[in-house]
Amino acid sequence: MGVEYARPCHQLNSVGSVAKLVRRANRIVALTGAGISVESGITPFRAPSSSGSDTGAIWAEFDARQMTVAGFNHDAHVREKWWAMKRKLLKEMRLAKPNPAHCFFGQLEMRGKLSGVITQNIDSLHQDGGVPCEKVNELHGHMRRLICSDHRTALNPEPFATGACDFVCDLAACGEAGIPVCPKCSSPLRTETVLFEQALPEGAVERARKQVQDCDLLLVIGSTLIVRPANELPAEALRRGIPVIMVNLDDTCFSSAFFLYFVTIF
Repeated sequence: MGVEYARPCHQLNSVGSVAKLVRRANRIVALTGAGISVESGITPFRAPSSSGSDTGAIWAEFDARQMTVAGFNHDAHVREKWWAMKRKLLKEMRLAKPNPAHCFFGQLEMRGKLSGVITQNIDSLHQDGGVPCEKVNELHGHMRRLICSDHRTALNPEPFATGACDFVCDLAACGEAGIPVCPKCSSPLRTETVLFEQALPEGAVERARKQVQDCDLLLVIGSTLIVRPANELPAEALRRGIPVIMVNLDDTCFSSAFFLYFVTIF
């Protein structure tokens, strides 16, 4: 991974010790991954390592290596696969409700203890759970609307053609099958989500680092910590002496050796 973590002086794994840290903190930041939304019915992109396989995960059904900007822009077959994947997620998202983990951050917000949420998720369940939009840093974009793939935005920096189109519409325009096209220029439509190997939205990483630097407690929930730069953020907290709580179905490759505070939920 190439990520260097400060070695902890001690680790705690009791619910009581976690509760004490949460009560004491006033500038809490969360880093969340797909695991937090599984209880809400959203399929994760990768299965927990404890499951022994990726069966049931998105990348078990679709080839991540194909889901690139270049693939989407230049290969109709990739666009078909990409839209099949997005429709699977859209179907789940229409039925999904925030679970207690999402609502927990809404409660922290109500108590004035939440500085922000940094999420790798695209389901908007943090906002539905009570976290204001301006406090959610969506590293991988969102599924709240469709844009023309030739509309140059922070989440679509490599447009389909010249970047001249500005068409935006509701998600309902994607229909039930096929590749939806822009009514203005006939380019394919897409969601404002980061494709594989695509750079994150401009400013999102810098904002995330600043959020972590300014917090007094970092909660890492439901993330495998495989993907950069999200997996660098706990290291930033630990270097600054900020306690980190890890809540996951199983260990990450960093948890036993490097996290100051670690909790496993079974």
